[in-house]
Amino acid sequence: MISKERLLTASIGAVLLFSGLAGVVSANSVSPITGIQMGASLDELQSFAEKHCSETTLIESETIHYPLAKDSEASLLCKRYTGTPIGFETAAFVIADGVFVQMEAHGVDTDSAHSALGEADGTYLGMENYREGTIWLDSATARLLWLTEDARHPNLFAWNNPVLGNGTSTQNETTEIPVLLDFSASLEALLPEFEQQCPQMVVNENERIWLPNKPDQQVQIDCFGYSFAGFERKFEAVFGDGKLQVIWVLTGKPEESRLSARLKHDWGQPTMVNDSWEVYGDGRISLYKDKPEFLILSDEMIPLYQEMLNGD
Repeated sequence: MISKERLLTASIGAVLLFSGLAGVVSANSVSPITGIQMGASLDELQSFAEKHCSETTLIESETIHYPLAKDSEASLLCKRYTGTPIGFETAAFVIADGVFVQMEAHGVDTDSAHSALGEADGTYLGMENYREGTIWLDSATARLLWLTEDARHPNLFAWNNPVLGNGTSTQNETTEIPVLLDFSASLEALLPEFEQQCPQMVVNENERIWLPNKPDQQVQIDCFGYSFAGFERKFEAVFGDGKLQVIWVLTGKPEESRLSARLKHDWGQPTMVNDSWEVYGDGRISLYKDKPEFLILSDEMIPLYQEMLNGD
């Protein structure tokens, strides 16, 4: 049986592993900009932007893709920001279901950012992270991201908002298994494919072996920004002794009904449903509802995960 501890901890994402979440500072108590907080309403955000941006544009999405949005998604574009304490030229404020949940700023004054944010908790993917993984600064590109706490699990710090011109608005909507995830290929063969197809990638050799077939070596490739099920997601591809066995694909709780409908469209009716899981393709792909993720399994892993998927 695969332990529930594995389900609740192993796929939380790198941000939770290195950003000091045991700290006593609340992520919402410190703001990189003065006058607005995460969780503000659209009206509050527009009022703030009108005071501090020389130009604002509200861009409402006809099709919802953002993982923290269930019923509506929009971006408020701010140009020539004049507020404090961190200066920047342009930003996109993401509003999910009427609530402010993420900001991406470009043309950031990195000196003012370092002064306001203080010492970083760590560095990952070339970015410094602060405030329990809710603020990210890429000094090399003068880019800053500010996230609500719920955005940490799907690793939304790695997402590029297309309204700022550095991302794509065209997404792969399907949940069919990508060619990249070839269970018949070796780690050696797949590694250059991951390097080519993942916008950002990290390879780690796991010290703790948790795959149920107990391989001698376990390697995990974290692939960021791979388009799947309508959004650019983080894949956690786990190899045992050079063979691809398990893939976790991180999602958001608000998009659960969308993803369930997508799975039914692509795979037919689920082969099993319980409080924690929707299982499709006789175990090939499942939607985990307790900690929002897809789970994709190799032929070898499917029978080994059955007890867990049954909720036992």
